[in-house]
Amino acid sequence: VAGTFGISPNPTNGNATLRYDLPGYEQLTLTVSDLAGRTVLTKELSGSAQSVSLETNWQPGIYIVQIFSGDRFLALEKLVVK
Repeated sequence: VAGTFGISPNPTNGNATLRYDLPGYEQLTLTVSDLAGRTVLTKELSGSAQSVSLETNWQPGIYIVQIFSGDRFLALEKLVVK
C-alpha cells in the first residue's frame, strides 16, 4: 500500500503521536495489541491523512499498531512503551 505511517516518539513513556497518510482510504480502523495478542485500543479513524494522539498509559513493553480499511490490512508499526 502506498502511503506513510509512523509513531513518535518511539520509544515513549507517555503520549505518542500517530501520523498517517494513506491516500484512497477514508474509513480506517486503528488497533493496538500487546505481544500476547490482547487488544489494548481500537479506534475508528476518518480521512486518509491525519495525526492522532495516543495516550500510552499501558504496561511497559512492545505493542503492535495496525491500520485496517474494512478487512484490508494497510500498515503496521511497533511501539515501545517504557
